[in-house]
Amino acid sequence: MKKLIVQFFHKVKVWIDASANFFWPDKVFRCRLARTSFDYLRQTLEICRILKNSFWR
Repeated sequence: MKKLIVQFFHKVKVWIDASANFFWPDKVFRCRLARTSFDYLRQTLEICRILKNSFWR
């Protein structure tokens, strides 16, 4: 499950990076966007971990 989620968010991040390259060539903004998407990924994985722990005791 976690692997699937990681793969999905990796695809999302790749897409975000690609669209950022396309729409915003400005490097500073792109770095900020990439960092934001990574934080989003980490939080989502954290939420999934909490859910998994509460469901599969």
